[in-house]
Amino acid sequence: MHLRRSPTGQSLDYGAITTILLHQMSRVLQVKTYSLHAVGGTIIGGHTLFLLLAAILCPNA
Repeated sequence: MHLRRSPTGQSLDYGAITTILLHQMSRVLQVKTYSLHAVGGTIIGGHTLFLLLAAILCPNA
């Protein structure tokens, strides 16, 4: 990966690159988090219920 030079002769603006990358990542994360919430919500919900049942049924465990 080579950096283009800006008119001032400095390397490509890292602030702009970082902003763009963060923006892209946040969009990807939003989509992933959304689907994870759908799947994870049911898994975590079921898991929590299971743990509660286990705690009630086996208090000595």
